[in-house]
Amino acid sequence: VLVKNSFSDLPNGVKLADSVIQNIQICAAIFFNQILLGFFFFVALTILGESFPFTPLNITFINYFTVGFPTAFIFYWIVKPVRPQLVAGSTSFMKQVIPFAFVSAIPQVFVAIAAFYESLEHIQPNAPTSLVAISFISLGVIFFMFAPEVYSGPIIAVQKKQFLLLVIFEIIAISILVNISLAQSFYNIDAPSLQSVIEFVPLLAVYALIQAAITALFVRIHNTQNLRSGI
Repeated sequence: VLVKNSFSDLPNGVKLADSVIQNIQICAAIFFNQILLGFFFFVALTILGESFPFTPLNITFINYFTVGFPTAFIFYWIVKPVRPQLVAGSTSFMKQVIPFAFVSAIPQVFVAIAAFYESLEHIQPNAPTSLVAISFISLGVIFFMFAPEVYSGPIIAVQKKQFLLLVIFEIIAISILVNISLAQSFYNIDAPSLQSVIEFVPLLAVYALIQAAITALFVRIHNTQNLRSGI
């Protein structure tokens, strides 16, 4: 607007601002969801009389795949929007972000607890946190694939392809890292048995269905709020 001395680009500026807000909401939802999942997981293990299995380096490893790589897609969506942007709602930022992340973390913690006992880490407190770490990563990626629908509208074909590429990339990256001795010793993580992973997949599928229902509920809530505010 200032460079061209014209207001003709102002609508594009507003669209860009809406894109930035919505994608920051997605990023914040991922971040808070991981925090809440970790907190609920810690509380549940404390109630069950178990030790928290993660070290700071375990959490760093998990965050690469649950926050770091998805954030790269979010940055790309800001710079190169893949869809027309919705008008940002008038609801406060935290009220938009926290409830969805909080509710989603509730079914996630049950999956994480199941992975904890499946990995038998409650018998060996210092054992590599393989299956539990992979469960956190899987839950985070699934959450990320649903989050855009809440904040920016229905998932389109381009995003589905991007999600598929992300999943393939993360599977390959994790498969390589957990089989490199230096990474194993540094992050205190090891490759889980194939049988435990296969047994874990149906539980992830059930969680994905639950997450789809939670997402549909929050989409309806946000649409209702936007209608009331006249957006």
